[in-house]
Amino acid sequence: MAESVDKVKAFAVGGVDYLTKPFQMEELHARVETHLKLRRLQLELEEYSRDLELARERLKLDLELAREVQRDFLPLFLPDVSGYEFFAHYESAYEVGGDYYDFIPLTGQRVAVLLGDVAGKGVVAALLMAKLSADARFCMLTEPDPAAAITKLNALMIKSGLADRFVTLVAAVLDPVRHTVTLVNAGHPSPLIYHRGTRTAGEAISTEVAGLPLGVLDGFEYTSCQVHLEPGDSILAFTDGVTEATDVQDLQLQMKGVYAAVRGGAYSPKALGEQVVKVVKQFAAGRSQQDDIALVGFGRTGAS
Repeated sequence: MAESVDKVKAFAVGGVDYLTKPFQMEELHARVETHLKLRRLQLELEEYSRDLELARERLKLDLELAREVQRDFLPLFLPDVSGYEFFAHYESAYEVGGDYYDFIPLTGQRVAVLLGDVAGKGVVAALLMAKLSADARFCMLTEPDPAAAITKLNALMIKSGLADRFVTLVAAVLDPVRHTVTLVNAGHPSPLIYHRGTRTAGEAISTEVAGLPLGVLDGFEYTSCQVHLEPGDSILAFTDGVTEATDVQDLQLQMKGVYAAVRGGAYSPKALGEQVVKVVKQFAAGRSQQDDIALVGFGRTGAS
């Protein structure tokens, strides 16, 4: 009984083992060996923990660098076109993402505005986004017809061998002289066209004109449509991180939520984009961002 009380006291003050007298050498050796093994395991665990922390720090630095590099693929400045205003907004769900946009100056004062969404997230999507950025710029600069340019871009994606990846993309070529916009849709949600005169919004591209995502079918021929912008009219394109924004009840904003957010208001092209971003933030309040969010838009300034 006394021995049991002594053991309890020893354990209470932090002892992890207890050896009673008279000592038995075999038991003593066994217990010492056990404690040495535990100590070695403790030291190995501490070393592994330090290595893991260093690896995490290296990964964090690498991802921060990748984020900066990816940002360099996006335009640093908005286009400066007389009579027009431009807007862009980008937020990745992780350190790097797969959403992409670009402004490409073309001949005849035209400007190509592209917005794309690479399937997937993270580093792989970001790498494909970087390739898409270079290929898309090449195609838009070498093909005067926007539909032919996107057809060529699709062929380049097919040849890249990334058969398990695809990209949705919308291309809008603005002619500020004629006030027209030529649109090509590769499996992307239709851009929104906002009419300042009636304060209404609708789809800029019909489903009949929309084509397949890039990288899905070799030889697919894309087609285009054209819209005219009156003073105060705007075009706003966005990735599905906008329409699939989710609230605390797991309900999605969807396209009808975007339309409802701008219906009846008087917006400049910049204010239109800012309004949609604001609504997405409010709708998804309390939920972590699950997908990349990108918006790009432009429109005619002045009263209708």
